[in-house]
Parts: sequence; structure tokens; C-alpha cells
Amino acid sequence: MQEYFADFVDKKLSTMLMKSLDVQNNSSSNEVRLNNISKLKKNITQDGYAIVRKAGFFKNSIDDAKQNLLNFMLYFGTPLPHNKDPLTLIWDIKPDLNAAKGFVTHSQRSDEAYFHTDSAFCDVPEDLFCLYTLRPAQQGGESFFLHMDEILKILRSSSRGRHLENVLRTKPFPFTVPEVFKKHQNKHEYNLGCILDGETIRYRDDVINFEVSQNPAIIDQEQKEALAFLKCCIEQAPNKVTLKLETDDLVLVDNKRMLHGRTSFEDQRRHLVRVRLNAN
Repeated sequence: MQEYFADFVDKKLSTMLMKSLDVQNNSSSNEVRLNNISKLKKNITQDGYAIVRKAGFFKNSIDDAKQNLLNFMLYFGTPLPHNKDPLTLIWDIKPDLNAAKGFVTHSQRSDEAYFHTDSAFCDVPEDLFCLYTLRPAQQGGESFFLHMDEILKILRSSSRGRHLENVLRTKPFPFTVPEVFKKHQNKHEYNLGCILDGETIRYRDDVINFEVSQNPAIIDQEQKEALAFLKCCIEQAPNKVTLKLETDDLVLVDNKRMLHGRTSFEDQRRHLVRVRLNAN
């Protein structure tokens, strides 16, 4: 699969992008001109995410934009299917009024998506993902980001927080698999995992809360306290970043260290696409 992807990289497109990328990141309020991919990777490593403004992918059609995006992302890792269909390397993020009954995921809804990491419900969440904007909402739908280090500072500022950090690191929490990402459509599925592991985080409160509502005994009282305390830390954490992504803007995110989300929106025409990948 890796060899197949390497074969269809658009060399002309990638050369153009490497020479002229406008990138905005949280280390500066100004856009920084980068001349190669390695510098963009360094930005993601240092800041947890990077924004590419006017990436130049949307030239002729949505299909062309998606292919250009996929070609570009090969420089950052191996794209991963979103579900059991191996062709779901690119995932549409837009309201789906016909979504299957059951647990409907953020990418199919228009309400607020609270701070979370992607694929928290998977056996092994991906290293990186990107969001590319085909059409922004007229109002709302802004993206927001928070580095896990800001949360850890608050957790570690009190003895209770340090104790609950240990709970988050040592006790597994349940993550319901949304309907569209199930391996077996007629079966309820969830995965267990610690929220904190080394210098990484996996977190999505809606899928945890849903699983607990189905089986309250699946976590103990200490875990419930840890979840509540973690959410308070997220609410209190400084240095949250909110960004409005316009057409042809791209955000690349370290999925192991960054929480992200979005504000609600009513414009049903809002359309982003996502690529998930494991880093090279």
C-alpha cells in the first residue's frame, strides 16, 4: 500500500507547494513563508499543528482538490482508511441528514464538537490528521485547538490533580465506536484505553459518556472523578486557539498531543475533508 501511494505522487504539484507555502502557527501571529516540507513538519512537532493558507489544491473540481490533498499528505505519512472500506482514505465532513441510526459521529453533525482527539475509539488512533476546507460555513464552524501540555500543567498543580492524572494513565476508559466506523454494523462496539499514555492523549467525552450510560459499572467512581476533573482542566486551560478556515485552507494536527473541536453551525453546505495518517 505504501508503494502504491508513492507511485502516484504528483511531483509537479509537490514541487510548487514546497516552494510557496504560506503557513500560520501558534508561535507567531504572522504568516511564515516556508520553502520545504521539513520545516512544516518541524512546525507541527513544535506547536502541535500548522495552518496552510490557500494551499492551491482547489483548481478545477472537488475531486481534483481531494486528489491533490492526498498527494500532498504523502509527504507526512501513510494515509489510513476511516473504516473497514479501504477506499475511505478521504473522509467528507459535512452534515448528513441520512446518517445511520445509532451513535452519529461529529463529522456527520452540525452541533458543537467539544475538545477531543480523532479516532479515540479505535484500537490505535492515528498519529496525524489534516482538515481541508472545500466550503466554510457562512457563520460558525470555527475550529479550536488546545495542546495537552496546557492540561497537564493544571493537573499537576495540585495533589488531587496529580492523583487523578495517575488514574487517567493507569485505568482504561471505554470509547463507543460510532455507527459509521464499526467493523460489524449489527454489533455494539467499543474499545478500552487509557486517556493519558506517556506524552500522548486520547480523549472524546461524548463516546465515553455514551458507553458509561449503557453500562455504568464499566468505570469506577475514581474514574468518574478523573473525567470530571479533566474536563475542568480543559475548561480552565489557557492558550486555546480558534481559527476560521476558509476555502482551500488546510490544517495539519498532531493527533497524539492536540485536542481540537469546532463551534456549531447552521449552514448545511459547510464541507471539509479529512485524511488520517501515521507519520513516516
